[in-house]
Amino acid sequence: MRSTDSYFCIDDFVAGARRYLPRMMFDFAAGAVFDDVTFRRNRSAFQRYILKQRVLVDISTRDIGIDLFGKRRDLPLIIAPTGPAGMVRYKGEVALARQAAATGIPFTLSSASSTPLEEVARDGGGDCWFQLYVSPDLPRSYEVVRRAETAGYEALVLTVDSNFGHARERDLKNGLTIPYGLNRRNAFDLLSHPGWLTTTVLPYLMRGGIPGFPNFATARDDQGNERFLKFPGFNWSHLDELRSAWPRKLILKGILTPEDARRAADAGADAIIVSNHGGNVFDAAPATLDALPTIVEAVGDRMTVIVDGGVRRGSDVVTAMALGADAVMIGRATLLALAAAGEPGVKCALDILRGEIDHTLAMIGQPELARVDDSIVSRAPA
Repeated sequence: MRSTDSYFCIDDFVAGARRYLPRMMFDFAAGAVFDDVTFRRNRSAFQRYILKQRVLVDISTRDIGIDLFGKRRDLPLIIAPTGPAGMVRYKGEVALARQAAATGIPFTLSSASSTPLEEVARDGGGDCWFQLYVSPDLPRSYEVVRRAETAGYEALVLTVDSNFGHARERDLKNGLTIPYGLNRRNAFDLLSHPGWLTTTVLPYLMRGGIPGFPNFATARDDQGNERFLKFPGFNWSHLDELRSAWPRKLILKGILTPEDARRAADAGADAIIVSNHGGNVFDAAPATLDALPTIVEAVGDRMTVIVDGGVRRGSDVVTAMALGADAVMIGRATLLALAAAGEPGVKCALDILRGEIDHTLAMIGQPELARVDDSIVSRAPA
């Protein structure tokens, strides 16, 4: 078991992940698009809010759990879909799912993951959600949806803000290719990280080779080659068919305006995730925390509202809940913990956030997380 003795906050895992991963994989996991403006905006938004500290309140017992979709969750967290999980650690998706189950929270598997969704559900256990990127080959995309249903996934998370493919500058400079491969740009970088090669890459090579994308319906490009292609034509008119095809919870991820939130509710979605993809798709998007209050006002009484983006501290989680979120998604926090220290790192990251959420509740004099509201939060002085 890898030691986690040197990790005391989520940001500590960033340095550990940087040491372990080749630059190509670290930038893919930790970086964002273009100038990182949206990425930084997500983080700085939390610093614009303060929580009101209250004293002489009986806080001898505290409850940091929530009810989500009719189930008790021990923490207000959901592990977000992160495509590189299986390439930062061997079968990393299973490790994330297993620790989510042990913690009593849902895990969301990306359709860009490296491990078959059936294997993740079987070996990870717990409540698994499946995130869907829609391919131009719609029938094959629906085959993946049926696989997720058969495998027992609790919710389908449709990503709606990334139907248009793009190449990130860092990935081009680092020689990252999809599917993953060795080339003149990345060869020295990869070979300079023997720990990653022996513990992540070698186990795949010994079992048949570097994995592709077993949970994504690839499509043929103009040259007839199978590619990881997204469907830019997918729109609101397709949602009725998807809603009919999926009998469980349907969640739209990537909502940033009240108008789109209302359309999602009208289309029969059970929940939305206020998300800008962690700054990975559009560098002029608002911070999700800034977008959250008006969206909650528009649809909070009609559907579940989840938020992600920039969460690094337990106080961030409490702030988001106070502004109306029903739950909070975390992605990079657990992905980088996985890279830095394997599955024990994921457990450590979740334990850190648990402790910080509990500490925040104590400091604001609120014994129950479910009872926080906007009366405890205000804008920080300029």
